[in-house]
Amino acid sequence: MLNINQWPSRRLDSIGGLHRFDNLDSARAIAAIGIVAYHSNLHHLIAWWWGVMDFFFVMSGMLITRTMLTLRDRGDGFGTFMLYRAARLFPAFLGIMLMWELLVFVTGSREQFQTLPYLLLYQNLDLLLWSREVFPRIPELTHTWSLILEEQYYVLWGLMFFTIFVHVRKINRRYLWAVVLLVLVATMGRYYGTHWWTLLGRFDGFLVGTLLGFLVFSDSATLSRWASNSLFRRCFQLLVLLAIGKIVYGMSLSYVDPEGYRSSAIWLDVTCYVIFSTALVLWLMQKEGSPLNTVFGCFHLPWVGLISYELYLVHVPINSVVMKLIDFDFAYASVAKFFIVLTLSIISGHFINKWLTKPALRNRHRMKEYLVSAFSVRQPNR
Repeated sequence: MLNINQWPSRRLDSIGGLHRFDNLDSARAIAAIGIVAYHSNLHHLIAWWWGVMDFFFVMSGMLITRTMLTLRDRGDGFGTFMLYRAARLFPAFLGIMLMWELLVFVTGSREQFQTLPYLLLYQNLDLLLWSREVFPRIPELTHTWSLILEEQYYVLWGLMFFTIFVHVRKINRRYLWAVVLLVLVATMGRYYGTHWWTLLGRFDGFLVGTLLGFLVFSDSATLSRWASNSLFRRCFQLLVLLAIGKIVYGMSLSYVDPEGYRSSAIWLDVTCYVIFSTALVLWLMQKEGSPLNTVFGCFHLPWVGLISYELYLVHVPINSVVMKLIDFDFAYASVAKFFIVLTLSIISGHFINKWLTKPALRNRHRMKEYLVSAFSVRQPNR
């Protein structure tokens, strides 16, 4: 399970051509489709699906660490990293926010500029500081809490990496134990009441993904020794089995009380989902290039995975519009609504990716050159 020699593409490519893992893209697609089902009144069938967000967090932590290592080896810093992240995420995010504000302006249904806490990425900080919602919530945008967490992680971990780890070529035990300590802090934070919609409440998923990123994509002898140690591997496998047992137990409870499953011991449930997600990511990477890719490819899942961010972003607003336009008072209405919302979300996500995300990604190097030239200090002519 932790044999790093089985992991493909350990070499760092250029930032414009980082190798994509089709299995991870396919898994991202399945997770996003399940979230659409969860928000389409099918949550009573998959009440436990909320834990898939930790799979996203673990995978993000790993792949983002790969990007950071690549940028570091190229001599780039925090500014370049944030520019590339903004080019990937902000065009679609900003487009949705602008459309919402335009809709509010035209209909006059709500107060304007309620999207400001979302745009500035502090919408969920009230739960951390006051343990209650202070900023107004927009029902059609509440699902963006996970995107806001990712952006906060990019800022925090990016600053840490490019100020501390940028000078560290060999990851030693001190850094590993520091990450382990932060994982325990996040877990204990949840136990003592930290809200799971805040970064502290879900930081362990990102951090474990960060460790994976160092293990797979860096040349850390310390990490390699950890991964090859039989005692460490057995302990990890035991943790995975215990986590799966807890998740299965929670799944059984969710069918008894779909609304009450998350109310007790969620701090431990999140930890179990993080551990299971770690094992799942490792397994999917080890199966890269196997017949599993062919199975996923038959359903075009890698392609859906490429637009999963845009799909996730638009599916709740589309669900709200569909609910207003169609009366779903008939047998199997939830299933019908799910397929309608999923189809519209995939189509919308495709065009958002094509018209907003891809142009920004194609021009990110040009944007970097422009910013460097605009803010560089010019030497006076002599």
